[in-house]
Amino acid sequence: MRLSSRTQSIEIRECAGPECALLFVDTSRPGKRRWCSSTACGGKERAAAYRRRKRTEPDGGGPEA
Repeated sequence: MRLSSRTQSIEIRECAGPECALLFVDTSRPGKRRWCSSTACGGKERAAAYRRRKRTEPDGGGPEA
């Protein structure tokens, strides 16, 4: 949702976190923020993506022996 006035435009977004229903004002310069909090919802999503990548690597993603 975009709210506009003569001098300013405000973007209100819904958090992309699967278990989060918060709305937030996107104050990022490019206007592409995805999460209500980078440390809470964003951190969970990045950790989940990392685990998915490590699971699908051919060598299992473990340390080399």
